[in-house]
Amino acid sequence: MLLRSVLSFAVAMGALATSAQVIDSVRIFKAIPKAGYTTSLAETTAWKLHRSGAAYVSIGASDLQGLNQQLEKSHPAKHAHALLPQLTHLGFVYMDRAAHVFCLADEEGLIIDLTARRQFRLEDWTDRVKLRAALVALGL
Repeated sequence: MLLRSVLSFAVAMGALATSAQVIDSVRIFKAIPKAGYTTSLAETTAWKLHRSGAAYVSIGASDLQGLNQQLEKSHPAKHAHALLPQLTHLGFVYMDRAAHVFCLADEEGLIIDLTARRQFRLEDWTDRVKLRAALVALGL
């Protein structure tokens, strides 16, 4: 069950990458400070958490097998700088060894690559439920 949840989450994260990139791993911080987040503040906070050694959950390459084959199907939209009132999680997606900060706006089903300024919205409510279940399975 945990592996299936991890894979569901990884598929959602894969939507951030373009077909030319490979996701090596994903790290999600276990806790983030309460704040009125904007795109810039969220990215800065993720880097501060990283530098301070904040606790995180990691999804490794072995759990991401097969994900990169599905990346060709998704086309993220451009993300414009904005307020992110529903931000619930921050983390890093490592693609081709490059760290990309991402965030989740859980209630809206919005996943944003803050580094590349791309976003993907989970339109189907069942996909949003699967994502929440995956986060719970990861202890988030």
